[in-house]
Amino acid sequence: MRHVFIVGSKGIPARYGGFETFVEKLTEHAAAEDIQYHVACAVDEQPATWEFTHNGAHCFNVLRKRIGPAQAIFYDLDALKWCIAYIKQHAIRQPVVYVLACRIGPFFEAYVKQIHALGGCVLVNPDGHEWLRAKWPAPVRRYWKLSEGRMVKHADLLVCDSRTIEAYIQREYAKHAPQTAYIAYGADLERSSLADDDPAWREWLAEAGVAPGEYYLVVGRFVPENNYETMIGEFMASASQKHFVLVTGVEDGFLEQLQQRTGFQADPRIKFVGTVFDQQLLKKIRENAFAYLHGHEVGGTNPSLLEALAATRLNLLLDVGFNREVAGDAALYWTKDAGSLRACMTRAEALPEVQAAQLAEASTAVIEQRFSWPYVVRQYETLFQALTEGLEQPAPPSPDPSSPLLSLQDMHRLEKEILVAVVEYCEQHGLRYTPIGGTMLGAVRHKGFIPWDDDIDLGMPRPHYERLLASAQDFEAATGLIIQGLAGVAPQDSPLLKITRPDVLVQERRNRETTNLWIDIMPIDALPEDERQLASVYQKSYRHRLAVGFLSTKPSEGINLPRRILKTLGAPLGHSMKLRTAVSRSLNNLGKRIPYGSTPYVGILTWGLYGVGERVPLEGFEQCDTVEFEGLRLSCMACWDEYLTGIYGDYMQMPPADQQVCHNVTAWYVSKEPGEPLE
Repeated sequence: MRHVFIVGSKGIPARYGGFETFVEKLTEHAAAEDIQYHVACAVDEQPATWEFTHNGAHCFNVLRKRIGPAQAIFYDLDALKWCIAYIKQHAIRQPVVYVLACRIGPFFEAYVKQIHALGGCVLVNPDGHEWLRAKWPAPVRRYWKLSEGRMVKHADLLVCDSRTIEAYIQREYAKHAPQTAYIAYGADLERSSLADDDPAWREWLAEAGVAPGEYYLVVGRFVPENNYETMIGEFMASASQKHFVLVTGVEDGFLEQLQQRTGFQADPRIKFVGTVFDQQLLKKIRENAFAYLHGHEVGGTNPSLLEALAATRLNLLLDVGFNREVAGDAALYWTKDAGSLRACMTRAEALPEVQAAQLAEASTAVIEQRFSWPYVVRQYETLFQALTEGLEQPAPPSPDPSSPLLSLQDMHRLEKEILVAVVEYCEQHGLRYTPIGGTMLGAVRHKGFIPWDDDIDLGMPRPHYERLLASAQDFEAATGLIIQGLAGVAPQDSPLLKITRPDVLVQERRNRETTNLWIDIMPIDALPEDERQLASVYQKSYRHRLAVGFLSTKPSEGINLPRRILKTLGAPLGHSMKLRTAVSRSLNNLGKRIPYGSTPYVGILTWGLYGVGERVPLEGFEQCDTVEFEGLRLSCMACWDEYLTGIYGDYMQMPPADQQVCHNVTAWYVSKEPGEPLE
C-alpha cells in the first residue's frame, strides 16, 4: 500500500479554493486501490473528533495557531510533524509527502531529512508567484521568494500544474538542477444538477437582480493582482446593457480603495454578490453568464479559469502566458491598456452566434482533452505508485486493460498526425525543417516509414529550433501537442525536443520513464571544418549521450553485462545527484558553441548517432528539395543524397533481417472505456 500525505490545503470536504478543490477531486476520483491518502485539515477550534474519513481518505485535523498571516506557516509545520509521527507509529514504508505551496522554506530542509530517514520522499507543488502578490508588504514578499527558493532546493520533485511555472522553476533555480514534473490542474465537465426552475437558482437570480445570459461574471480572490480595478473601470466605461457580477469575498480595505478609484458604487450594473459555496449553484451561475472575465496575472493554471472554460459560453481573458497556455484559441484576449477590455466586450457582444458557439465548443474541448479530473488523477496515481525510496523517476505504469495496445500501424498513423501539425505550424511561421536519419531514409527508399521503424525524426537549423522553443506556448495552443525535452529535463536544457501527444503513452523496454507518443526535433548546428576538431567534438557528444543514457535507462538494463551492472549500481546515485539535467544542458550547450552559419559545414551534433558522417555542406543544407513521406510532400535539405551516403553508405540496400529492428516500445491510449474502439 502506498501512503500519500497531503499538507498545505485547508482540507476536505472542500468549500472553495484551488488546493482544497484539488484534494477533493483527487480523493473523489481515486481509482487506485493501493493508494491511501492522508489529508491535513485546518480547524480553528478543538473539533469533536481529530480524525475522520472523507472520500476514502484518512483526514486529520490540525489546530491552527491564531497568529495572523503566519498561521499558515505554522499550520503546515504542525501538519508535517503529525505526518512524521504517524509514519513512525505505523512503520509506514516509502511514504510520499506532498506539500502544496512554498510557505515553509526556511524550515523545510530539516523536515525533508526526517522524511528521508524514514524512507520517504517529499514532493512540492510550487503554486504561483506568491511573492508577486500586491496584498503582501515588501518584507513578506521577500520571505515568500526566499521560501520558494529553499523549497525548490530541497524538494525531491516539483509538481507544476502550469508549464509556464515549470519553465520558471527550471530557469530561476537552474543552480539547484530541480527535478520537475508537469501535471495539470483539473476541472469538471458535468453540467449543474440544478434545473432552470430550481428554487436555489431562482432565488440567486432575484437577489443578484440579473437575468440568465445577461451578465458578465468574475469568480476569484479579491486581490489587486486579479485586476479588479481594470475590469471594473473598463466595464463602467463601456456602453454594455448587461450587468457585471463579481462572485468574491470582499476585503473592506481593498473595496474602499476600489470605490475611491472607480466610483463603481454609483453604477447599478455592478453587482458584488459575495462568495457562493454551493458548487452546483456556482456551476449554474457560470453556465448562464454571457461571458466570463478573467484578470488573473499571477499564478499557474487557475482553477476558476478551467471551470469557466468548461461551463461558460464566452471567455474574455487577460493576455498573459498562464492564460494563453491554458485556453489557446478558445477565448478572446485583452490587455491592461486603456480601452482594450472595453473593445473586447464590444466585440463579444457583436459576435455572430455561430462564432460564439465555436468558441464555446473549443473551450469545452480544451478541458476534455487536457484538464479533466479523471485524466489528472490518473497521472497523479501513476506518479505516486512509482515513487520509491529517495527520489526516483516514475516507473513505467502497465497499460490499463481497458486501453488496447497500439499496433505499429496505429503508431505510424498517430505519428503522421503529429508530423502534419508540426509541418503546418512550421510553414505558417517560416520555420525550416528537414527529415533526418531513418525518416529521411524511409522517405527516399520507401516513400514513408521504414516498415519496422517506429518513430519520426526532423532536424531544424539552430536559429529556427530556438524560435520554435521560444514560441512553445503558441505552438501548444495552436496544435494541442506538447513540447518536451528528454524525460525529466526541461526543453530549454534538452539536447533535442520531443513533440508529444498527451493522449498516448509509450514505454521503451530499457527506459525508466513512460513518455507520451512523440516525434523528435533535433537542432542542426555549425560544425568545425578541421577534421581533428570535428572528431573531438563528436567524441564529446558521444560521452555526453552515454552519460544521459546511463542516467535514463532502467537499472539492470543495458546492451551487455558490464553496462547492466554499472547501471544497477550507479543509476540511483546519478539520480540523487540530479546529474541528468546538468549533463543534458552541457550537451545542448556543446551544439551552440559555434554560431550557426559561421563555418561551411553543419550537422546533427547534440544527438548525432552517426558521428562525423552527419556532416554536410552548409550550402547544400540551406538549399531545399522535397521528398514524399506517407503521401505528404515534405521540405528537405537539397544534399539529402550526400547526407544519406555519409551515414548509411549504400542506403538503397536493405539490411539483413536480423537488423530490421525497432525501439521495442509498447504504446497505449491514456484512457479508454472498456470495449471502446481506437480512434
